[in-house]
Amino acid sequence: MRHNKPEGGAAGTCSQMLQQYIAKVEKAGRRPSTLRELRVGTLSFIRSFGDTPVTHVTATDLDRWNDQQNGGPVTLNKHRRLLVALFNLAVQKQWVEMNPAVRMTVATEPKRLPYVMPVGDVEKLMQWATANTPAMVPYYALALFAGIRPAGELQRLDWTDINFERREIFVSEASSKTHDERYVKMSDNLVVWLAPYRQASPRRRPQA
Repeated sequence: MRHNKPEGGAAGTCSQMLQQYIAKVEKAGRRPSTLRELRVGTLSFIRSFGDTPVTHVTATDLDRWNDQQNGGPVTLNKHRRLLVALFNLAVQKQWVEMNPAVRMTVATEPKRLPYVMPVGDVEKLMQWATANTPAMVPYYALALFAGIRPAGELQRLDWTDINFERREIFVSEASSKTHDERYVKMSDNLVVWLAPYRQASPRRRPQA
């Protein structure tokens, strides 16, 4: 079943939809790495649907394309989420009445338990860092005891984001992987590990 164009809507092609979505993401101030992933991740989709009017794309078409990508469940669902976001823009612009991507098949992903480093290994790592690379101690402590993500979040974290009096760490929207700001409570052992370095360099960025 093809999607009818809403009354008064001038429907564009999938290429035009993607271009406008990328412009929207750029305007929102997303990181360059996010934009690169977006462009690379949509190459195959554009090769298949670039000149196709968005009104002619169905969930069946998108499922067939997704199956041809030969990805695992996680990759297939990642494609689906991206397509939902793209066609949401088409709905907002009244190019289509319904988002075909929301009706795509959701792949069953295997359950993965998060890796927890054994306490003994944590102790060895922190002892080694203290003896050999003391500048890395805050970096390891924040990752291990506060769950601050090493990729991106720790690299953008500043000492001024760490409030020792309130015992909390502010992760800004610009730093967060999910683009949502949050406050992370500091445990007693994290305060102990960070305190000496805070006194030595109160306004410097924790080194990565």
